[in-house]
Amino acid sequence: MKQSKSLMMLLSLSSAVVVSATVPVAPVESHPELRSTQISNLSVERTVLSEKEMAPGIVQRVVRDREGHIYKDMVKHGKVSAGRQNIRKVFKAPANATFYEGFEGHAGELDWLPEGWTEINTPENKPTLEMCSHNINNSWSGQDTGDGYWTAITTDGVKECWIHFTYNWSYKNSEGEKVEGAKAPQDEWLITPEITVGANDDLFFLAEADLGSVYDYNWSAYMYERDRIDTDLEVHVTTDGGDTWTCLWKLSEKECAGKTDAELYDLMGELQYASYCVPLTDYRGKKVKIAFRYLTPFAGGNSMAVDAVTVAAPQPEAFYTLTEGSLLAGISDGLHSNTEPYILIPADKEINWSASSNVYTETNSWAFYSEASGEMTDIVEGNTAKVSYGWSHGVVIPYPVLTASNINGSHKYSFGGEENKGGMYVGGRIPNLADETVYLGNYDYVNKGLAVPNFGNGSYCFGTSATGTWGNNIKQTAIGNLFYAPAAPLTVTDVMLTLGEFDADDDAVISLEIYNVDSDGRFSAQPVATSSVTGKEITGFGFYNAIFHLATPYEMSGHTFVMIKGFDSEKVREFAACAQSEHNDAAHNYAYMMFEINGEEVLYSASDALANYSSALYISLNGTYHVLSLSEEIVTLDETTNMVEVAANATNSPENWWVVDTANDNARLPLVAEGTTFDWLTITPVTGADGAYAVRFSAAPSSVQRSKTVSLGNGGTEVRIRVKQSATTDTSGIDGVNDEDGCTLSFDGDILTVCGMADDETVCIYDAYGRMVYAGVNNVDTRILGKGIYIVRCGAYTAKFAK
Repeated sequence: MKQSKSLMMLLSLSSAVVVSATVPVAPVESHPELRSTQISNLSVERTVLSEKEMAPGIVQRVVRDREGHIYKDMVKHGKVSAGRQNIRKVFKAPANATFYEGFEGHAGELDWLPEGWTEINTPENKPTLEMCSHNINNSWSGQDTGDGYWTAITTDGVKECWIHFTYNWSYKNSEGEKVEGAKAPQDEWLITPEITVGANDDLFFLAEADLGSVYDYNWSAYMYERDRIDTDLEVHVTTDGGDTWTCLWKLSEKECAGKTDAELYDLMGELQYASYCVPLTDYRGKKVKIAFRYLTPFAGGNSMAVDAVTVAAPQPEAFYTLTEGSLLAGISDGLHSNTEPYILIPADKEINWSASSNVYTETNSWAFYSEASGEMTDIVEGNTAKVSYGWSHGVVIPYPVLTASNINGSHKYSFGGEENKGGMYVGGRIPNLADETVYLGNYDYVNKGLAVPNFGNGSYCFGTSATGTWGNNIKQTAIGNLFYAPAAPLTVTDVMLTLGEFDADDDAVISLEIYNVDSDGRFSAQPVATSSVTGKEITGFGFYNAIFHLATPYEMSGHTFVMIKGFDSEKVREFAACAQSEHNDAAHNYAYMMFEINGEEVLYSASDALANYSSALYISLNGTYHVLSLSEEIVTLDETTNMVEVAANATNSPENWWVVDTANDNARLPLVAEGTTFDWLTITPVTGADGAYAVRFSAAPSSVQRSKTVSLGNGGTEVRIRVKQSATTDTSGIDGVNDEDGCTLSFDGDILTVCGMADDETVCIYDAYGRMVYAGVNNVDTRILGKGIYIVRCGAYTAKFAK
């Protein structure tokens, strides 16, 4: 039995420190009321220093970010390459490491080197103190990392060892004289102190690089010249104090050589951190120095960084996150929540699982639940796995268990914790909790708990706020939540916003707008669904739920943005949306705010404005992953009755299904009780007295053989069935089709009687298309029927007659 707690007990208010947003998302002209309708989860403020068109529609830029890092990015047909991206792998200094350096105590001046470290720089790239004061340094230097707010790009701290690509530079000195220098090839060495390599020790480090700029790209031929290296990172080792060096690893060989030109081109201009391991098998027990060598032989390439340099024999640590687009069980409409994490995934759909185990892990092994054995017996080796499950009918199945291993040991992890708490519901919807509907959302079970973020003076970050809270001529006009595309279409019937503070007139109107979002972050031109509630309809005490009912269910298949408006009305005094949890994680912050700034509307990510909260706005969905399957893939109409019924397994009744007309732009033909005409077929929904679902296919007799492929949908799944019909010629007279003992069909004038039937049996009559035209007592007056062929059914007895 799952436990639950009331939010009144589970959640507490908090006054978060809020810093006003400074980085607007780039405006896109797509909706007349929204001057900025493009979203991003990364802060990408960059100052463009120079730019050059490399090919039609392709621009290479030199930019400087807010931390002063200078690097190259790309604009490809109007789309700017991603900013510096957070590393996902867990990385921390291992216990009893032989050597570790995270560059945390060192600033970006000439004396920045950690104790015992040395540099070897080409003469042209040796900086002076005056050059450093003008942010000019083409050699290794200690720098701040992070996005400029509260989240570091690396996970070991807030510093890194950075190196710029070479560039022409100039500045004016204190006397006003111009000082300048030309870019020159780089061969810059960063060397550790002497290290005695222990038993089972290897080298681990983080490196940030632009893999698309390692090889030289030929813009005339649109291909990489792989025999020409523009920039590279190498790892060398010496056992004689530096007289001789041995190269152990090259970025170009280990990371780029195996990628296609297309893969590398897509990465061009994107600086991405990754973790790397270099074996030290031949040096265990020896004293060594290790060097990181940055090369730009032709004065090209892009900037790089190195961090968390480790020599150790550490333990592995297994870890994975849910697939992007996953939806977790959140709060019920009665303000209750599960104490354990539950997730809803679609049925019969491959889900991609990816290990994020620490960098000390050598191998990953997955154990998945087996539907056949009922145990965790499906084993997949490797960093990634793809697994699908059938509909679990409201029964929870365990999360996968990931085991990370290396020569020193192993470690297990599942999303619900090592005790395997929580689990996955497959298909359908999350079961009710305390007889209340459980909503789905971007919930954070690691840092669980809701709070009402504000400026400390009662001015709320998500909702109403005092005049001038955000600055002069700035007004908050909307709040919203981004949902990434689910693994399969999710049918949404209601949207719920959880509030921590609320006070408004009964007739105040709060509106909801839902937008589709493309892969570039652009909104659909108009909302795809809308709804509204009045102040009187928002209920609760201490915490409140505003529930928006959708007139037509919304099929969420792509990225989706849910926007709430109307709280800036004079009729609304307090309207504060909850933050989901403490401890900020910018990569999983889905909340946005719309501001009117000097008459212009601009959309901001909450991660740019609110410290110490992840998933910072609690909007959730009442959603279902619909399931539909048929017992047959190919059927033939009965030669006498010209109909056939096919049993179905589905999350909703057949009256909610439709035929997909593939020849008519995939138009939907709803199934109706009297049957839906689809070419020569009639398709009728059937729900039995026992609640079982079926679909009936029928047709008029045909003098030729024919067949039809029918696609049926129900809001999440689409199935295909091939229906065949044999040629028939006899279409008159009265024939016994199924001679049940004691039953016969007779006429007395226009009165049809089934003789020998039980008193409680119902007589059913169908036309040639399989449509039921009569169901009732015996002795049927056939004058109600037109001319044609009819089928009579009574219990197990079936007969045909013509009128």
